[in-house]
Amino acid sequence: ENIGKLMGQEISEKTKLQAQIGIAASKFVAGVAALSAATIFTRIVSPGGDKKFLEPFSIELLEVDDEVKEWLRRLGLSSIGQVADLPRSALVEQLGPEGQRVHDLACGIDNSPVRARQKLILLEQEIDFEVPDEDRSRLLAATSLLLGRLTSQLKNRNQVCGQVRLYLNVEHGDGLLVDFSLKIPTDSAQIILNRIKHHL
Repeated sequence: ENIGKLMGQEISEKTKLQAQIGIAASKFVAGVAALSAATIFTRIVSPGGDKKFLEPFSIELLEVDDEVKEWLRRLGLSSIGQVADLPRSALVEQLGPEGQRVHDLACGIDNSPVRARQKLILLEQEIDFEVPDEDRSRLLAATSLLLGRLTSQLKNRNQVCGQVRLYLNVEHGDGLLVDFSLKIPTDSAQIILNRIKHHL
């Protein structure tokens, strides 16, 4: 717990971001513990308590393909505990190797190695208007739609945005580039949209 607190303090001092830290016997359980920890707080899952800790959490947290999650939803399963209660053999029979993995994760077993996440350089989304448009409110509505998609990807990666680039392809002329850095990196679509409104 002391190590977790020291890590949180150092992250905060160096990045000005608040850390949520989870400590557990496996990578997956530690990740869920971190997501459920309060800001600047270390959540520790004691050895042997992994399965019980995971029980109430949504199956959406399971690190498996979306098709597997959809299959589980069709069975009426919503919590990780419900998946853990299924016979492993039944899941393997229906889903093959993914069935074994989803059951292991639900029980708090994760033997996959810890790998550094690749630094994300650029996320892109674009939208085309069938007819050229000059209405600011419609441009902002389209921008809001794109930001929703982009910030969803950021949240899934537990990352934040530090720089925004908006390019408008102008009819019969050069494109318009809006490019700015955020003082505080964020994954909030509304905050980014407010800054775009200011620049547009």
